[in-house]
Amino acid sequence: MNTEKKKLLPVSIILGVLIVVFAVGSIVLAITGKVDAKSSSGDTDKKTEQVEESEENKIFSLEGKSIPDGTMVSVPEQIGMIDTSDPTSYILPMSNQSELTDADLEGLSAQQLTYARNEIYARHGRVFESQELNDYFGAKEWYTADESFEDSSLSSIEAQNAEFISTYQKEHELTYSPQ
Repeated sequence: MNTEKKKLLPVSIILGVLIVVFAVGSIVLAITGKVDAKSSSGDTDKKTEQVEESEENKIFSLEGKSIPDGTMVSVPEQIGMIDTSDPTSYILPMSNQSELTDADLEGLSAQQLTYARNEIYARHGRVFESQELNDYFGAKEWYTADESFEDSSLSSIEAQNAEFISTYQKEHELTYSPQ
């Protein structure tokens, strides 16, 4: 009986080690997934909380990336084309509340960046010279055209973010001229 126990002891130890390794690996993957799903800006917890609080704050991103609440999204078949199927969505839902970073803009196409920049103005009802932008924002439930819109109606964060996107586009040669 003693020899049988001695033979089973190494097997038990190996099984125990494998179980611990599997458990630790699962925990690491779970934590890593949650960290990636937040955002790469410095104030991720606050940003994530704000997004989760508002159901209307939805964005789409490049396939395989996730938005702050962890939802995976797909891009249209033509990369760079804006998905107009969701009339409540924003490209950068927090651009009116917090300063943008390079990480927030990373991976967006020239068209998406242009739309995101103009989204800041559209929130205040700006009527655009571009028919493309008027059509895009006109399809959004949250957009109401305001002929009396003036740039001064933007908050300091919004004005800073619009300038930041513009500068980012120039630095990364991602300019787009809507029709």
